Amino acid sequence: MSISPISIFLLLGTLAGYAVAADSAPVSSDVEMPDIAVKAKALKLHDEISYTPHSVVIEQPASDVYLGETLGKLPGVLVRNTSGFGSTTTVITSKALGSAGTAVSIDDIPVVESSGRGVNFSFFPSALISSIEHHSPFYPSMDPTSDNLPASGGRINLRTLKSPKAGETPLIGSVVVGAGKSIETTVGLRGGDEKRDWVAGVSGYNTKGDYSFRNPLTGGDETRANNDAVGLGGLAKYRWHLDNEATFEALEFASNSNRTNPGSLLAPTRQHQKDTFNLTGARYHGPHLLGTHDGLFAKAAVGYARTATEGPSAGQIDSGVTTDSRSVGNYAQAGFVHRNDSTSFTFALDNQFDYLRTDEGIFNRNLFGATATVSVDVGKFRFVPLARQEANSIFPSTADGSMSMIYQPDADNDVSLSYGLSHSYPAITAVGGFTNGGLTVLPNPDLHVQRDSIVSLSFDRRKPKYTVYGSAFYDLVRNRSTFTFVSDTSARFVNLSSVSVVGYTLDGQLFPLEALALRGSVTLTRAWDRATGHEMPYKPRLEGWAAASYLVTQAVGVTVQEQFTGKRFVSSTGVSTVDPFIQTILRLDAQALGGVFFFKVTNLFDVSAFENPGFPYAGRGYWLGYTLGSATL
Repeated sequence: MSISPISIFLLLGTLAGYAVAADSAPVSSDVEMPDIAVKAKALKLHDEISYTPHSVVIEQPASDVYLGETLGKLPGVLVRNTSGFGSTTTVITSKALGSAGTAVSIDDIPVVESSGRGVNFSFFPSALISSIEHHSPFYPSMDPTSDNLPASGGRINLRTLKSPKAGETPLIGSVVVGAGKSIETTVGLRGGDEKRDWVAGVSGYNTKGDYSFRNPLTGGDETRANNDAVGLGGLAKYRWHLDNEATFEALEFASNSNRTNPGSLLAPTRQHQKDTFNLTGARYHGPHLLGTHDGLFAKAAVGYARTATEGPSAGQIDSGVTTDSRSVGNYAQAGFVHRNDSTSFTFALDNQFDYLRTDEGIFNRNLFGATATVSVDVGKFRFVPLARQEANSIFPSTADGSMSMIYQPDADNDVSLSYGLSHSYPAITAVGGFTNGGLTVLPNPDLHVQRDSIVSLSFDRRKPKYTVYGSAFYDLVRNRSTFTFVSDTSARFVNLSSVSVVGYTLDGQLFPLEALALRGSVTLTRAWDRATGHEMPYKPRLEGWAAASYLVTQAVGVTVQEQFTGKRFVSSTGVSTVDPFIQTILRLDAQALGGVFFFKVTNLFDVSAFENPGFPYAGRGYWLGYTLGSATL
């Protein structure tokens, strides 16, 4: 597949622009990136990106139809959307080998996912999210009060909307209508003062899901039928600002969805799937609770998920199966921190209990962990060693550790070098087996713990006219648990002896004009089985994202986006692949009536490709929306 001229222009123009950008602008340690809006309440047209040695943050995300669109703007993040608007949405980061390899949290409260399938981001209403953060696997060494559970793919943290500033409306509202007879609405309210702030809202969607596409096999225009979905979710967060800079916050999130699973083009089905998800959590941070330099922190979370399917499975018409799985995950963490001018010490204990009930039986797992971190500043260098010991009720105990070195020559530049050893456990379902439609996954109690040895180098540079971020990493993975077919109707997870993963990322922004913002991102990744040389599934060698946003007036703007995903293998045999895919998005935003209207065309050139074998990308789609009090203002 050839790359369109638009993508070539945007990618090369943005990334090459750093070499010629003005480097003589005044230096300010507070400047993360400029804002092209020169007046209060001006339209925020482009995403605001900030970089640190172990994090990339998208603040004030622009008008996206669903959360998966924003996640796809993170460097090297592959978003997997199985069947259009409202369907299961998971992510695979550049360092992860699967969707379960990345941890997820909301306002730093862990989303406890016990099944091992990865978090479904379609549950979360994007209109209530103010920023998306992607932290590297070494982020706990930068913020030891965060979730310390190892994750080779790092952690994605969703920040909810903050209390309104002076002159901003406390109301939250959005309406989006578009392709596949889809509609999503969100209503909410936020507020606060010096002692407290809060946000609450509900969001619902309905789609007939009958989107048009061009069949990659035949080239003909078709309609994706039997793809209906309806969902409802609600979120509430309350935060108290206590004495001595202490904070306590509580969060409640609930979601329910019911959709029809159309299956693949080669094996269509009419299964219905019902998903229920609930997260209850709280966290406390008292940096000076025990004295000027000593504090305590704690957090707790309970996650509940249920997935039930009924009706014909893949390729069946009159017969079928019914499955029902429920999982509960409990997480608790408590720790102590000591800080002075140049050093800090943190010690934390954590516990997670997972319970899973499927048609095959009841499975549970209990783990305890202890983490110690020291941070020492020596001139312009910071050294952060981390050690962790973890005990598991199913697998042998593990010991992890990392060492990070950060060099900051001035307020505008950071360089980080890190090495670490971490682990991940096979999913409970991989050990005990399960049934999904017409496929039986056989149990394998002999699976081993996956071990990751990761080395990472990154840098970031911040200037008023441009910002740039780059990283490189190598991960040697031992005992990778991989899905393998045994027959046409059965499969099991097996361990590969060792897998290598190498990746490079370059991401940045350029502001050649006050009203023009350019962004480009390129990630090269290769993951392969060291024994056979076969590439690992769902890891594209090349991913690219680029955008050009132009503010025509203070209230009207236009944006062109390009997203490229390279060829991917869909099994570890090194044979079956899906072709590259490039999507062009055109968006027009206009500020009016106290909010923002937007018109968007997705897959502008109606490109034909498969997301998964037999699961086509949606064709050209038209979307119209209005947001009030969200991140676009």
